[in-house]
Amino acid sequence: RWGSTTAGRLGAGATASTSAVAALTDAERAMPHGQLRDERDALLVEALVRSGDVPGARTRAAMLEQRAPQSPQSARVRALLRDAP
Repeated sequence: RWGSTTAGRLGAGATASTSAVAALTDAERAMPHGQLRDERDALLVEALVRSGDVPGARTRAAMLEQRAPQSPQSARVRALLRDAP
């Protein structure tokens, strides 16, 4: 459920993205090794970029890349950060 709620928040601006970061961080705490871990982490990177925390997004992206370099989510995050300021 958190995924669909968070995905909706990502499109609504920086304030909503900050809320998405909080929701995704809570989900990470509750299910650190959950089945949708890569997807959650990619959404977190996107939310961090949209909230203006590009350095934080790059740190999280590096963690995802190290853990799952072949994941489609790693490719998505690389593309997102390539276009980030």
